[in-house]
Order: sequence, then structure tokens, then C-alpha cells
Amino acid sequence: MLKTKLMDLNINGINQKDETYNLEQLINVKELESNICKTGFVAPVLVEITQSGFRLLYGFARVKAMLAIGETIIPAIVLEQQLSFQQAFALALQDRMDRGPVNPVEVSVIIQRLESGGVDKNEIVKHFLPEMGYGRNPKVYELHKDLYMLEESWQQMLIDDQLSLDMAAEIVSVEPDIRNAFLGFIKELRIGKNRQKEFWALVQDIARMENVAISDFLQEAEIQNIVTDELLAPAQKSDRIKQLFWQKRYPQYSETESRFKEILKTVKLPPELLIQHPPFFDGDRYTILLNVSSAEEFQQHLERLQELNDKDIIRKLIELV
Repeated sequence: MLKTKLMDLNINGINQKDETYNLEQLINVKELESNICKTGFVAPVLVEITQSGFRLLYGFARVKAMLAIGETIIPAIVLEQQLSFQQAFALALQDRMDRGPVNPVEVSVIIQRLESGGVDKNEIVKHFLPEMGYGRNPKVYELHKDLYMLEESWQQMLIDDQLSLDMAAEIVSVEPDIRNAFLGFIKELRIGKNRQKEFWALVQDIARMENVAISDFLQEAEIQNIVTDELLAPAQKSDRIKQLFWQKRYPQYSETESRFKEILKTVKLPPELLIQHPPFFDGDRYTILLNVSSAEEFQQHLERLQELNDKDIIRKLIELV
């Protein structure tokens, strides 16, 4: 049981520069100001006594809100016993969790604050991740630990679920100018989070193949001509750029696929009859799919396939693989 006392505390006696336990960056202080003005009520903050004054454990946003409306006295719960860093941080974390789940950026900030306080990875995984609603999974630690270093625009995309956690964990290790060039690219094309890693892999591979910087590659004229084309919708732009990237990354495959499509275009197959090439044309067998609802329709498809063979279409397709 903690030894505490409740008192009215002069905010000037709080060391406001000490944010060791501040987990309240996302609280809307303006909204809090409004609520305090309307109700006249502010919940007590929690402080501990140090040689340099009172140190906040939680209530940072409340202090800012009170100062903003001209108040200097705030109700406070004062700890009358010394706590270890981990014990004090656990109280701050509990206060944060009482307001709802933490987002990935907050998890990263919490990990960074714990490590700055001397808490090692094993302790974080064992004790603090479960407190945040995660299991004792080292992968969760690895995915989140560096996200606090991302620029605010990247962080906001992650918070808004517009960026996958895997993508964020990978892009954080990249030079800021490179990742921000890619950020502008995916934002302009509105590339969803399920496709971002695909585009990122292609961009990295092509830039490496062409021996150019990623930021320079993304500014190449043939890419920018598509990006800036006002007649194209974002989905059309991303599809065209993906096709362009594939042509650059897999030139032989792209050429073969183009020839495959040209051959089939000459025969105008019905949608119920589908010919599929081997994946990446790596193999020697095609797949033929028939969609039939009667014996007569099945016979028509067989005759159509025989016609393709008679016109030498099958041989031309086989020569592609």
C-alpha cells in the first residue's frame, strides 16, 4: 500500500522540465482546458518529492491545461515514500492504460523511456508489454522499439492505420531523406498499407540495379509523368507505376508477358475459357480453366481449344516457356 497525502500544490513547485514519466503526449490539452472551465473540476496529479522539487508521475496535461487558463494551484497526490524507477513508471503506465489502449507510437515511446531508465529488453518484454495488452513476445518489442524516431507524418499514418507496422519498422532504419521521398510518393498515389511493402521492395531493387539514390529514382521523368497526370485517378496511377516498376525490375518477364497477351488478344477467348501461364513463366506447363454449365458448353470449349491448336496458337504459347 502506497503512503500518500492529498494536498493543493503550487504548480511552480513542480519541475516541469522533467518528463521522465510523461506518457500523455496525445492528450488534447485544449479540450482538457475547456472541460476544466466548464466543470471547475480537475483530477489530482501524482507527484514524488525530489531534491529539485516535485516530479510528476502523471498529470502532465492537467498541469499544462491549468497554466493555460491562469491557474497555479492544482490538487495533487504526493508520494511519501521513495519508489524505484520501475515502480514509479508502472504507476504512470497504469494511468495511461486507464484512458484506453496504447497505439504503436506510444508503445515505442514507452519502450524508449524504460530503456533510458535502465530497464533492459527482457524486463520490458516480461513485465511491461503485458501491462500494455501484449504478450511476452520479443517480436513485439523489435517491431515497436524504434518507431519513436519516425517523423511526425509517418507516426500519424501509423496511428491512423494507414501504414503497416512491418513497413514502419523497416522504413525507420532508412535515411530520413529517403523515407520522406517514399512517403511523398505513397501519399500522392494513395497506396494502401497492404501494397506499400511491395512498392518499397520494387523501389529498393530498381534503385540498386540502376545504381541511383532512391530519392533520385522517384523523381525520374517517366515516373513523375504518371504521378502528375491529372487525368488519371490515384488507383490508375499506382497500377501504371507498378507496371513500369515490374518492367524495370523484371524486364525479361515483362517482355514475355506482353508477348503472351498479344498472342491471346488475336483469338479473343470468351471469359469462360481462361489460359494461365506458369508463374513468372518459370515452368513448361500452362493451366486451362473452363467454366461450364452444360455438356454442350463443355463441347464448345473443346472445339475452341482445338481451333487454337489448328491455328498454331498453342505452339506459340509453348515457345514462350
